[in-house]
Amino acid sequence: MRAVTVLLLASARAVDYLQGNPRAAARARAVALVDAIGSASSLPDPDVLHTTALDWSSIDEGLLPATRERDDEQRRSRASIEALATVARALDGARIVDPCAGRGDVALPLAYFLQTDVLLCDVSARALDVASERADEASLPIKTKTVDCAELGPHLNANDCVVALRACGAVADMAIAAAVDAGAAFVVSPCCLWKAVAKASSSSGRMPTTAPPSLAYPRSAWLSGFDVSPEDYVTLVDADEPPAARASAMLGDGARTRLFRQARRILEEDRLRYASERGYDVRLLRFEGGDNPHVGILAGVRGDGAALAALDSYPFDDEEPLFPAS
Repeated sequence: MRAVTVLLLASARAVDYLQGNPRAAARARAVALVDAIGSASSLPDPDVLHTTALDWSSIDEGLLPATRERDDEQRRSRASIEALATVARALDGARIVDPCAGRGDVALPLAYFLQTDVLLCDVSARALDVASERADEASLPIKTKTVDCAELGPHLNANDCVVALRACGAVADMAIAAAVDAGAAFVVSPCCLWKAVAKASSSSGRMPTTAPPSLAYPRSAWLSGFDVSPEDYVTLVDADEPPAARASAMLGDGARTRLFRQARRILEEDRLRYASERGYDVRLLRFEGGDNPHVGILAGVRGDGAALAALDSYPFDDEEPLFPAS
């Protein structure tokens, strides 16, 4: 009798908690969405990408990424660049385009190690000036272009490979959309998707990480087919962010981890299917770099993807696309 009473009290408190706590109610909605959509997902668990080690001792000191970071952060940055280089190298001869290059912490090492043409793009002309100075001091030929990622498309061609590390907020989606429109390949490691749907803006207009009006969510017809509204998408994004997932006292540690991982998988599949629905062969890859939001890579090439299939770590059947046409 005591056990039943305790259970009834707990249930009543749970209802009161959900009614009085919008965040907890959103978590409950996220769980329902994940359960409904996740069961229809066909995205397999990716293997860890076997990256090609780069000889960092050979590179000019001025080209090293994030030298101001702690040793562990430098290791993660280098591991991330090695992963991007491994995939980009499979697209032999493609020009590398970094849509959010900043001072060149990613693009400059890629230019050095891959020995290919590189175009650094960013909204900050000052940051690109720093990148150019670093490249000049190392006698490394590069090109730069001051441009918002939302306007990247006209500067791409079908022989390009758009490469973006820690593509924050909507930058990942703008980069993928620009690549797809141009028929270019993409190798993108996203993060902080919540910034894409944030309502904050700068005094001069849209923040570089927020989505422009032309960018609609969900990205794919596949996810839209579940009648996922823009509000539902925000709920999934909120569940994908670790701080938000931790915020709900209604979920235990195991449930929080499950919700976070499944929500992220749905959002990754949404982005990949956007490209797949437009004739791209796509891959989801993981790489060594620690349990953090930046350990995933979304890669795509127009056509049969023979170059991507050459990477020996893929867990997919080389003869079949990731999302076969229905």
